[in-house]
Amino acid sequence: GSVGKNIPRYPLSATAAIGEGCEGAVRVVEATGPVEASAWAPLFLGLEAKWLGADWLLHVAQFPPFCAAVLIGTALLLVSTLPVWSFKNFKVPAQYVLPLLLGTGLFAALLVADPWAALAAGGLVYLGMLPFSVRSFRRLKRAAEEEEANVGPPA
Repeated sequence: GSVGKNIPRYPLSATAAIGEGCEGAVRVVEATGPVEASAWAPLFLGLEAKWLGADWLLHVAQFPPFCAAVLIGTALLLVSTLPVWSFKNFKVPAQYVLPLLLGTGLFAALLVADPWAALAAGGLVYLGMLPFSVRSFRRLKRAAEEEEANVGPPA
């Protein structure tokens, strides 16, 4: 079982927040899977450091304030309402299909060859995408508000 699975969640589509015409772009949804995985970051980091023989990195991973900061950050992300990209209705443009497939294959190979590094990298990529999804949500919300202001209220 997963820690956050008993928390009731109420997914809201971005259209409810920013108006019609933005379906599938950004959704405010529960993102407990990747966020819960970030709680394991000190373990992934410690195992990778041990495998690489990087004692300094192992000390960082086992440093109690670091572990506490990661757990507090994870808890804050679990209860936050950050808008995250929903890939349920995601359509890949034709020119990006091959690079996406190659990237997925490379990640799968890394996952088999060095699982701790792959899991740590996946968590960092997820955390790195959060600011971009927030920016995208704000841009879509602003565009929908401008369109609504130009069109006016429905008669």
